[in-house]
Amino acid sequence: MVLFLQPVFQERLWGGTNLTQFGYDIPNNSTGECWAISAHKNGPNTILNGKHKGKSLKQVWDEDKALFGNDSRKDFPLLTKILDAHDCLSVQVHPDDEYALKHEGEYGKT
Repeated sequence: MVLFLQPVFQERLWGGTNLTQFGYDIPNNSTGECWAISAHKNGPNTILNGKHKGKSLKQVWDEDKALFGNDSRKDFPLLTKILDAHDCLSVQVHPDDEYALKHEGEYGKT
């Protein structure tokens, strides 16, 4: 089953309008991030089709592990973003899983 997801948009100071080039209906002129696949607590996608229509991706992950190959992880393992950096971004350093889990209670970035 293919799940269609409602993207979650994040406003950023450095954001713009380029996400419209990918067919997205963005909420404002400073949209910096499209969370295309997200079960993150700060912006979970909503399922748009099928028997799970209207539920959050996190809810479906928690309730129907068979849909995801019976993955044993507690939390959904992906956060897929499309960025529109209208302005220059600062240098960012992202922690690995070990550091992030210890200090933030979340997975790191790779």
